[in-house]
Amino acid sequence: MKNKSILIYSAVFVVLLILVYFIVIDRGGKTTSYSLAEKLFTVDSASVTKIEFEEKGQKYVFELVGNEWRMTEPLNKKLEQKFIPSLLSDLQNYKIESIVSENPSAHVNFGFIDTNVVRFKIFKQGEMVADFEIGNASEGAAQTFIKLPGDEKVYLASGFLRNNFVRQDANDWRDKSIFSIPAVEIEKVEFNFPDEKFDFTWDSTGNYYVGGEPADTAAVDGFLNLMQNFNTQTFWDEPLNVDESFNYRITLYRKEKEPVTLYLKKLDNETDMYLLKVSNIDQVFKFNSALANNLIHKKNDYLAK
Repeated sequence: MKNKSILIYSAVFVVLLILVYFIVIDRGGKTTSYSLAEKLFTVDSASVTKIEFEEKGQKYVFELVGNEWRMTEPLNKKLEQKFIPSLLSDLQNYKIESIVSENPSAHVNFGFIDTNVVRFKIFKQGEMVADFEIGNASEGAAQTFIKLPGDEKVYLASGFLRNNFVRQDANDWRDKSIFSIPAVEIEKVEFNFPDEKFDFTWDSTGNYYVGGEPADTAAVDGFLNLMQNFNTQTFWDEPLNVDESFNYRITLYRKEKEPVTLYLKKLDNETDMYLLKVSNIDQVFKFNSALANNLIHKKNDYLAK
């Protein structure tokens, strides 16, 4: 009799454990048995005029100004235009695959925590057409976990790439091009450095000279090619005036155009970062010594060997 009671209690205990598992514990891969809508929101990519998102407590606003997308908050800056079409395409073409959780305590498993979640609001001519949150990327290709604010349900969306919406650094959204000056426009380059001054010139046959001496063609071409596609790594957005601390100066003299002067200085002795001001550009640029060293070569580096 005693053994029979033990068996009954054991069976009841197992049943209770099974019930607890299915009722209390939320399994991440669970899908609902009812029919799912294909989308949480519908967006016509061609009609979007404003994108707002909040990440780690900071709000950002992107707006279509004329034919150009710009960041208008917290700063008024030009964006890298090629990033926006991918984001808009995902908004229009994504598809909901399943509900993966309805348990608020499981949200952390899908990236819906303050340090990771990003909330987006999408507008069409002042009217909000979408409001949603982005969590982690899924293991599937171009799949991301998303949810609606205040809703317990977490959805798996396909055709929705997290990297199209979330950048490692907000500055990565910005246009990092500094300028593009073709080599054929440049007539002369002057270098004014703390320990030496020299210039590039060339004759009608295309021979380069450094301070009047024959130059290493490949070295000079390397510098001129950099000027043709000159990009920064990041930005310095605090007010900054050019003073004597900008002790590296390079002036590009152009055919029938105003000269362009680059003012360069080391940020401090604790880092390898440099700051750059350009004579006809308000923005201050920031980059590391690897890029700076391509600008501040010694005269001897350019001489023919």
